Amino acid sequence: MPSFTVTWSSNLARTRRHFSGLPRTFWTLWVGTLVNRLGGFVVPFLSLYLTRSRGLSIERAGAIVSLYGLGLIGAGPLGGLIADRVGRRAAILLGLGAGGACAIMMGFADSIRAIAVCTFFFALLGETYRPGVTAAVADMVPVEDRPRAYGLIYWAINLGFSVAVSVAGLVVAHGYRLLSILDGVTSLFYAAIVLLAVPETRPSGAPHERGPLAGLTVPLSDRVFMGFLLVSFALVCIFWQHQVALTVDITNHGISPATYGRLIAINGIMIVSLQPFSARWLSGIDRAHILAAACVLTGVGFGINAVATTVPLFGVSVAVWTLGEIAHFPTANALISDLAPTHLRGRYMGLSGMVSGIAAVVAPLVGGLVFQSAGRVTIWSGCLVLGLCAAALQLSLGGRMRARLARGAGD
Repeated sequence: MPSFTVTWSSNLARTRRHFSGLPRTFWTLWVGTLVNRLGGFVVPFLSLYLTRSRGLSIERAGAIVSLYGLGLIGAGPLGGLIADRVGRRAAILLGLGAGGACAIMMGFADSIRAIAVCTFFFALLGETYRPGVTAAVADMVPVEDRPRAYGLIYWAINLGFSVAVSVAGLVVAHGYRLLSILDGVTSLFYAAIVLLAVPETRPSGAPHERGPLAGLTVPLSDRVFMGFLLVSFALVCIFWQHQVALTVDITNHGISPATYGRLIAINGIMIVSLQPFSARWLSGIDRAHILAAACVLTGVGFGINAVATTVPLFGVSVAVWTLGEIAHFPTANALISDLAPTHLRGRYMGLSGMVSGIAAVVAPLVGGLVFQSAGRVTIWSGCLVLGLCAAALQLSLGGRMRARLARGAGD
Protein backbone atom coordinates (compact mmCIF):
# COMPACT_ATOMS: atom_id res chain seq x y z
CA MET A 1 0.00 0.00 0.00
CA PRO A 2 2.73 2.57 0.84
CA SER A 3 4.53 1.88 -2.47
CA PHE A 4 1.26 2.35 -4.34
CA THR A 5 0.69 5.67 -2.52
CA VAL A 6 4.19 6.87 -3.37
CA THR A 7 3.79 5.90 -7.03
CA TRP A 8 0.37 7.57 -7.27
CA SER A 9 1.70 10.74 -5.60
CA SER A 10 4.71 10.79 -7.93
CA ASN A 11 2.50 10.45 -11.01
CA LEU A 12 0.18 13.17 -9.72
CA ALA A 13 3.13 15.50 -9.14
CA ARG A 14 4.43 14.91 -12.68
CA THR A 15 0.97 15.57 -14.09
CA ARG A 16 0.71 18.85 -12.18
CA ARG A 17 4.12 19.94 -13.46
CA HIS A 18 3.01 19.19 -17.00
CA PHE A 19 0.08 21.59 -16.70
CA SER A 20 1.89 24.23 -14.64
CA GLY A 21 4.24 27.04 -15.58
CA LEU A 22 2.31 28.34 -18.59
CA PRO A 23 1.00 31.94 -18.64
CA ARG A 24 -2.58 32.73 -17.69
CA THR A 25 -3.18 34.21 -21.14
CA PHE A 26 -2.24 30.86 -22.68
CA TRP A 27 -4.90 29.13 -20.61
CA THR A 28 -7.42 31.76 -21.67
CA LEU A 29 -6.71 30.87 -25.30
CA TRP A 30 -6.88 27.17 -24.39
CA VAL A 31 -10.34 27.55 -22.85
CA GLY A 32 -11.52 29.60 -25.83
CA THR A 33 -10.20 26.95 -28.23
CA LEU A 34 -12.02 24.21 -26.31
CA VAL A 35 -15.31 26.14 -26.29
CA ASN A 36 -15.00 26.91 -29.99
CA ARG A 37 -14.37 23.27 -30.89
CA LEU A 38 -17.26 22.12 -28.71
CA GLY A 39 -19.45 23.87 -31.27
CA GLY A 40 -17.57 22.70 -34.35
CA PHE A 41 -20.64 21.31 -36.11
CA VAL A 42 -20.78 22.90 -39.56
CA VAL A 43 -17.88 21.25 -41.38
CA PRO A 44 -18.41 17.62 -40.23
CA PHE A 45 -22.11 17.74 -41.08
CA LEU A 46 -22.06 19.98 -44.16
CA SER A 47 -22.16 17.15 -46.70
CA LEU A 48 -25.01 15.44 -44.83
CA TYR A 49 -26.95 18.70 -44.72
CA LEU A 50 -26.52 19.29 -48.44
CA THR A 51 -27.48 15.77 -49.50
CA ARG A 52 -30.20 14.90 -46.99
CA SER A 53 -31.80 18.23 -46.18
CA ARG A 54 -31.22 20.06 -49.47
CA GLY A 55 -31.40 17.05 -51.77
CA LEU A 56 -28.15 17.72 -53.64
CA SER A 57 -26.28 14.98 -55.46
CA ILE A 58 -23.01 13.74 -53.99
CA GLU A 59 -21.13 15.46 -56.83
CA ARG A 60 -22.72 18.88 -56.19
CA ALA A 61 -22.33 18.52 -52.43
CA GLY A 62 -18.67 17.58 -52.90
CA ALA A 63 -18.12 20.64 -55.06
CA ILE A 64 -19.50 22.91 -52.33
CA VAL A 65 -17.48 21.19 -49.60
CA SER A 66 -14.34 21.66 -51.72
CA LEU A 67 -14.94 25.42 -51.51
CA TYR A 68 -14.08 25.11 -47.84
CA GLY A 69 -10.68 23.67 -48.78
CA LEU A 70 -10.13 26.48 -51.28
CA GLY A 71 -10.92 29.03 -48.59
CA LEU A 72 -8.38 27.41 -46.27
CA ILE A 73 -5.64 27.98 -48.83
CA GLY A 74 -6.11 31.74 -48.62
CA ALA A 75 -6.94 31.89 -44.91
CA GLY A 76 -3.46 31.02 -43.70
CA PRO A 77 -1.51 33.76 -45.54
CA LEU A 78 -4.25 36.31 -44.86
CA GLY A 79 -4.37 35.53 -41.14
CA GLY A 80 -0.60 35.48 -40.90
CA LEU A 81 -0.31 38.85 -42.62
CA ILE A 82 -2.85 40.43 -40.27
CA ALA A 83 -1.21 38.84 -37.22
CA ASP A 84 2.18 40.30 -38.14
CA ARG A 85 1.14 43.68 -39.51
CA VAL A 86 -1.82 44.60 -37.29
CA GLY A 87 -1.65 42.25 -34.34
CA ARG A 88 -2.44 38.79 -33.04
CA ARG A 89 -5.69 39.95 -31.44
CA ALA A 90 -6.87 41.52 -34.70
CA ALA A 91 -6.34 38.26 -36.61
CA ILE A 92 -8.07 36.22 -33.92
CA LEU A 93 -11.02 38.59 -33.57
CA LEU A 94 -11.52 38.87 -37.34
CA GLY A 95 -11.44 35.11 -37.81
CA LEU A 96 -13.76 34.27 -34.93
CA GLY A 97 -16.16 37.12 -35.65
CA ALA A 98 -16.37 36.45 -39.39
CA GLY A 99 -16.48 32.69 -38.86
CA GLY A 100 -19.30 32.96 -36.34
CA ALA A 101 -21.29 35.25 -38.63
CA CYS A 102 -20.80 32.97 -41.65
CA ALA A 103 -21.88 29.92 -39.68
CA ILE A 104 -25.10 31.59 -38.54
CA MET A 105 -25.78 32.97 -42.02
CA MET A 106 -25.32 29.47 -43.47
CA GLY A 107 -28.07 28.18 -41.20
CA PHE A 108 -30.51 30.79 -42.53
CA ALA A 109 -29.38 30.66 -46.18
CA ASP A 110 -32.20 29.71 -48.55
CA SER A 111 -30.38 29.22 -51.85
CA ILE A 112 -27.61 26.77 -52.67
CA ARG A 113 -25.56 29.65 -54.07
CA ALA A 114 -25.76 31.46 -50.75
CA ILE A 115 -24.67 28.32 -48.91
CA ALA A 116 -21.71 27.96 -51.29
CA VAL A 117 -20.65 31.57 -50.71
CA CYS A 118 -20.96 31.18 -46.93
CA THR A 119 -18.93 27.96 -47.05
CA PHE A 120 -16.07 29.65 -48.89
CA PHE A 121 -15.94 32.68 -46.61
CA PHE A 122 -16.44 30.51 -43.53
CA ALA A 123 -12.99 29.10 -44.34
CA LEU A 124 -11.32 32.13 -45.95
CA LEU A 125 -12.23 34.58 -43.17
CA GLY A 126 -13.21 32.24 -40.36
CA GLU A 127 -9.88 30.41 -40.28
CA THR A 128 -7.73 33.55 -40.20
CA TYR A 129 -7.64 33.27 -36.41
CA ARG A 130 -5.36 30.22 -36.42
CA PRO A 131 -2.06 31.96 -37.31
CA GLY A 132 -2.88 34.57 -34.68
CA VAL A 133 -3.34 31.95 -31.99
CA THR A 134 -0.22 29.96 -32.87
CA ALA A 135 1.88 33.14 -33.12
CA ALA A 136 0.50 34.41 -29.80
CA VAL A 137 1.45 31.13 -28.09
CA ALA A 138 5.02 31.50 -29.42
CA ASP A 139 5.10 35.13 -28.21
CA MET A 140 4.24 34.27 -24.63
CA VAL A 141 5.68 30.77 -24.09
CA PRO A 142 9.44 30.10 -23.73
CA VAL A 143 11.12 27.95 -26.37
CA GLU A 144 11.49 24.93 -24.11
CA ASP A 145 7.78 24.89 -23.25
CA ARG A 146 6.36 25.40 -26.75
CA PRO A 147 5.96 21.72 -27.69
CA ARG A 148 3.99 21.21 -24.47
CA ALA A 149 1.87 24.33 -25.09
CA TYR A 150 1.06 23.41 -28.69
CA GLY A 151 0.31 19.86 -27.59
CA LEU A 152 -2.22 21.15 -25.07
CA ILE A 153 -3.85 23.37 -27.72
CA TYR A 154 -4.06 20.38 -30.07
CA TRP A 155 -5.54 18.36 -27.22
CA ALA A 156 -8.24 20.98 -26.66
CA ILE A 157 -9.10 20.92 -30.38
CA ASN A 158 -9.52 17.15 -30.43
CA LEU A 159 -11.28 16.97 -27.08
CA GLY A 160 -13.80 19.58 -28.16
CA PHE A 161 -14.28 17.99 -31.57
CA SER A 162 -14.88 14.55 -30.04
CA VAL A 163 -17.62 15.95 -27.81
CA ALA A 164 -19.07 18.05 -30.65
CA VAL A 165 -19.48 15.07 -32.97
CA SER A 166 -21.20 13.11 -30.21
CA VAL A 167 -23.54 15.95 -29.24
CA ALA A 168 -24.32 16.85 -32.85
CA GLY A 169 -26.19 13.58 -33.31
CA LEU A 170 -28.68 14.76 -30.70
CA VAL A 171 -28.81 18.38 -31.86
CA VAL A 172 -29.42 17.51 -35.52
CA ALA A 173 -32.77 16.01 -34.55
CA HIS A 174 -33.90 19.63 -34.09
CA GLY A 175 -32.62 20.67 -37.50
CA TYR A 176 -29.35 21.61 -39.18
CA ARG A 177 -30.05 25.30 -38.61
CA LEU A 178 -29.53 24.84 -34.89
CA LEU A 179 -26.14 23.25 -35.59
CA SER A 180 -25.05 26.31 -37.55
CA ILE A 181 -26.31 28.71 -34.90
CA LEU A 182 -24.49 26.88 -32.09
CA ASP A 183 -21.30 26.76 -34.16
CA GLY A 184 -21.52 30.50 -34.73
CA VAL A 185 -22.31 31.29 -31.11
CA THR A 186 -19.30 29.37 -29.78
CA SER A 187 -17.02 31.23 -32.20
CA LEU A 188 -18.45 34.57 -31.07
CA PHE A 189 -18.07 33.52 -27.45
CA TYR A 190 -14.38 32.76 -28.07
CA ALA A 191 -14.06 36.21 -29.68
CA ALA A 192 -15.59 37.80 -26.57
CA ILE A 193 -13.06 35.97 -24.37
CA VAL A 194 -10.19 37.30 -26.48
CA LEU A 195 -11.63 40.83 -26.54
CA LEU A 196 -12.00 40.96 -22.76
CA ALA A 197 -9.11 38.86 -21.45
CA VAL A 198 -6.32 38.48 -24.01
CA PRO A 199 -3.84 41.36 -24.44
CA GLU A 200 -1.83 41.95 -27.60
CA THR A 201 1.27 39.72 -27.57
CA ARG A 202 3.01 40.88 -30.75
CA PRO A 203 6.50 42.10 -29.82
CA SER A 204 7.15 45.78 -30.46
CA GLY A 205 9.95 47.12 -32.60
CA ALA A 206 9.37 44.97 -35.67
CA PRO A 207 11.44 45.96 -38.74
CA HIS A 208 9.70 48.29 -41.18
CA GLU A 209 8.30 46.58 -44.29
CA ARG A 210 7.92 48.38 -47.60
CA GLY A 211 4.62 46.79 -48.56
CA PRO A 212 1.96 44.48 -47.08
CA LEU A 213 3.36 41.46 -48.92
CA ALA A 214 7.04 42.20 -48.41
CA GLY A 215 7.33 39.85 -45.45
CA LEU A 216 6.21 36.87 -47.54
CA THR A 217 9.46 36.85 -49.47
CA VAL A 218 11.40 35.82 -46.36
CA PRO A 219 9.63 32.51 -45.64
CA LEU A 220 9.36 31.73 -49.36
CA SER A 221 13.14 32.12 -49.71
CA ASP A 222 13.84 30.17 -46.50
CA ARG A 223 15.08 26.84 -47.87
CA VAL A 224 14.93 25.02 -44.54
CA PHE A 225 11.37 26.15 -43.93
CA MET A 226 10.25 25.35 -47.48
CA GLY A 227 11.79 21.89 -47.19
CA PHE A 228 9.91 21.40 -43.94
CA LEU A 229 6.67 22.49 -45.65
CA LEU A 230 7.26 19.84 -48.32
CA VAL A 231 7.54 17.22 -45.58
CA SER A 232 4.35 18.54 -43.96
CA PHE A 233 2.50 18.51 -47.29
CA ALA A 234 3.38 14.85 -47.84
CA LEU A 235 2.33 13.95 -44.30
CA VAL A 236 -1.00 15.80 -44.45
CA CYS A 237 -1.75 14.18 -47.82
CA ILE A 238 -1.33 10.78 -46.17
CA PHE A 239 -3.49 11.75 -43.19
CA TRP A 240 -6.32 12.92 -45.46
CA GLN A 241 -6.68 9.44 -46.96
CA HIS A 242 -8.82 8.47 -43.98
CA GLN A 243 -11.50 10.85 -45.29
CA VAL A 244 -12.20 9.02 -48.56
CA ALA A 245 -10.02 6.04 -49.45
CA LEU A 246 -9.99 4.47 -45.98
CA THR A 247 -13.74 4.89 -45.58
CA VAL A 248 -14.42 3.15 -48.90
CA ASP A 249 -11.86 0.42 -48.26
CA ILE A 250 -13.23 -0.50 -44.83
CA THR A 251 -16.86 -0.58 -45.97
CA ASN A 252 -15.85 -2.64 -49.04
CA HIS A 253 -14.76 -5.35 -46.63
CA GLY A 254 -18.30 -5.67 -45.30
CA ILE A 255 -17.64 -3.65 -42.15
CA SER A 256 -20.68 -1.68 -41.02
CA PRO A 257 -20.69 2.12 -40.72
CA ALA A 258 -21.13 1.75 -36.96
CA THR A 259 -18.00 -0.37 -36.70
CA TYR A 260 -16.17 2.07 -38.96
CA GLY A 261 -17.13 4.83 -36.54
CA ARG A 262 -15.67 2.85 -33.65
CA LEU A 263 -12.46 2.27 -35.59
CA ILE A 264 -12.00 5.97 -36.32
CA ALA A 265 -12.89 6.74 -32.70
CA ILE A 266 -9.58 5.08 -31.77
CA ASN A 267 -7.92 8.18 -33.20
CA GLY A 268 -9.80 10.59 -30.96
CA ILE A 269 -9.50 8.41 -27.86
CA MET A 270 -5.74 8.07 -28.24
CA ILE A 271 -5.22 11.79 -28.85
CA VAL A 272 -7.35 12.80 -25.87
CA SER A 273 -5.61 10.21 -23.65
CA LEU A 274 -1.99 10.64 -24.76
CA GLN A 275 -1.54 14.12 -26.24
CA PRO A 276 -1.28 16.07 -22.96
CA PHE A 277 1.73 14.00 -21.92
CA SER A 278 3.49 13.54 -25.26
CA ALA A 279 5.72 16.60 -24.80
CA ARG A 280 7.14 15.15 -21.56
CA TRP A 281 7.80 11.79 -23.20
CA LEU A 282 9.45 13.40 -26.22
CA SER A 283 11.46 15.99 -24.31
CA GLY A 284 15.17 15.82 -24.98
CA ILE A 285 14.71 14.20 -28.41
CA ASP A 286 15.82 16.19 -31.43
CA ARG A 287 12.78 17.69 -33.16
CA ALA A 288 13.93 16.63 -36.62
CA HIS A 289 14.09 13.04 -35.35
CA ILE A 290 10.61 13.31 -33.81
CA LEU A 291 9.18 14.59 -37.09
CA ALA A 292 10.98 11.88 -39.08
CA ALA A 293 9.59 9.23 -36.74
CA ALA A 294 6.13 10.75 -37.19
CA CYS A 295 6.50 10.36 -40.96
CA VAL A 296 7.50 6.70 -40.56
CA LEU A 297 4.62 5.95 -38.17
CA THR A 298 2.14 7.65 -40.48
CA GLY A 299 3.40 5.85 -43.58
CA VAL A 300 3.52 2.47 -41.85
CA GLY A 301 0.11 3.03 -40.25
CA PHE A 302 -1.63 3.63 -43.56
CA GLY A 303 0.58 1.05 -45.28
CA ILE A 304 -0.81 -1.65 -42.97
CA ASN A 305 -4.14 -1.22 -44.79
CA ALA A 306 -2.61 -2.91 -47.85
CA VAL A 307 -2.84 -6.23 -46.01
CA ALA A 308 -5.69 -5.41 -43.63
CA THR A 309 -8.93 -7.32 -44.11
CA THR A 310 -10.25 -7.59 -40.55
CA VAL A 311 -11.45 -5.12 -37.93
CA PRO A 312 -8.50 -5.73 -35.53
CA LEU A 313 -5.90 -5.08 -38.26
CA PHE A 314 -7.68 -1.92 -39.41
CA GLY A 315 -7.68 -0.90 -35.74
CA VAL A 316 -3.92 -1.43 -35.51
CA SER A 317 -3.54 0.76 -38.59
CA VAL A 318 -5.50 3.61 -36.99
CA ALA A 319 -3.51 3.30 -33.75
CA VAL A 320 -0.14 3.47 -35.53
CA TRP A 321 -0.90 6.50 -37.70
CA THR A 322 -2.49 8.23 -34.71
CA LEU A 323 0.86 7.95 -32.90
CA GLY A 324 2.38 9.71 -35.90
CA GLU A 325 -0.24 12.45 -35.64
CA ILE A 326 0.41 12.93 -31.92
CA ALA A 327 4.14 13.27 -32.55
CA HIS A 328 3.90 15.53 -35.60
CA PHE A 329 1.48 18.40 -35.16
CA PRO A 330 2.56 19.99 -31.85
CA THR A 331 6.24 19.48 -32.69
CA ALA A 332 5.72 21.01 -36.14
CA ASN A 333 4.10 24.17 -34.71
CA ALA A 334 6.87 24.52 -32.14
CA LEU A 335 9.51 24.13 -34.85
CA ILE A 336 7.87 26.75 -37.09
CA SER A 337 7.71 29.24 -34.23
CA ASP A 338 11.40 28.66 -33.53
CA LEU A 339 12.51 28.93 -37.17
CA ALA A 340 10.53 32.10 -37.89
CA PRO A 341 11.86 35.59 -37.16
CA THR A 342 9.73 37.00 -34.36
CA HIS A 343 8.06 39.67 -36.50
CA LEU A 344 7.16 37.09 -39.18
CA ARG A 345 5.75 34.31 -37.03
CA GLY A 346 2.22 34.88 -38.26
CA ARG A 347 3.22 34.59 -41.90
CA TYR A 348 5.30 31.47 -41.31
CA MET A 349 2.33 29.91 -39.52
CA GLY A 350 -0.01 31.17 -42.25
CA LEU A 351 2.01 29.55 -45.04
CA SER A 352 1.97 26.30 -43.10
CA GLY A 353 -1.81 26.56 -42.92
CA MET A 354 -1.96 27.24 -46.66
CA VAL A 355 -0.01 24.06 -47.36
CA SER A 356 -2.46 22.10 -45.21
CA GLY A 357 -5.33 23.66 -47.15
CA ILE A 358 -3.79 22.64 -50.48
CA ALA A 359 -3.35 19.11 -49.16
CA ALA A 360 -6.98 19.10 -48.02
CA VAL A 361 -8.03 19.80 -51.62
CA VAL A 362 -5.52 17.62 -53.46
CA ALA A 363 -5.26 14.53 -51.24
CA PRO A 364 -8.90 13.31 -51.35
CA LEU A 365 -9.07 13.82 -55.13
CA VAL A 366 -5.79 12.05 -55.89
CA GLY A 367 -6.36 9.34 -53.30
CA GLY A 368 -9.83 8.56 -54.61
CA LEU A 369 -8.55 8.43 -58.19
CA VAL A 370 -5.66 6.10 -57.32
CA PHE A 371 -7.90 3.87 -55.22
CA GLN A 372 -10.47 3.57 -58.00
CA SER A 373 -8.05 3.11 -60.91
CA ALA A 374 -5.12 1.22 -59.37
CA GLY A 375 -6.63 -0.54 -56.35
CA ARG A 376 -6.26 -0.60 -52.60
CA VAL A 377 -2.79 -2.15 -52.46
CA THR A 378 -1.41 0.63 -54.63
CA ILE A 379 -2.84 3.51 -52.61
CA TRP A 380 -1.71 2.11 -49.25
CA SER A 381 1.71 1.06 -50.53
CA GLY A 382 2.04 4.56 -51.95
CA CYS A 383 1.29 6.03 -48.53
CA LEU A 384 4.03 3.86 -47.02
CA VAL A 385 6.58 4.95 -49.63
CA LEU A 386 5.56 8.61 -49.33
CA GLY A 387 5.92 8.47 -45.54
CA LEU A 388 9.39 6.94 -45.74
CA CYS A 389 10.48 9.50 -48.36
CA ALA A 390 9.17 12.33 -46.15
CA ALA A 391 11.13 10.89 -43.20
CA ALA A 392 14.31 10.79 -45.28
CA LEU A 393 13.83 14.41 -46.38
CA GLN A 394 13.17 15.46 -42.79
CA LEU A 395 16.39 13.79 -41.61
CA SER A 396 18.34 15.50 -44.40
CA LEU A 397 17.06 18.85 -43.09
CA GLY A 398 17.96 18.03 -39.51
CA GLY A 399 21.45 19.46 -39.50
CA ARG A 400 20.41 22.83 -40.90
CA MET A 401 17.43 22.95 -38.54
CA ARG A 402 19.66 22.37 -35.52
CA ALA A 403 22.04 25.06 -36.70
CA ARG A 404 19.17 27.54 -37.07
CA LEU A 405 17.74 26.70 -33.67
CA ALA A 406 21.17 27.04 -32.07
CA ARG A 407 21.36 30.59 -33.42
CA GLY A 408 17.90 31.33 -31.97
CA ALA A 409 16.20 32.13 -35.30
CA GLY A 410 12.87 33.00 -33.83
CA ASP A 411 13.85 34.85 -30.68
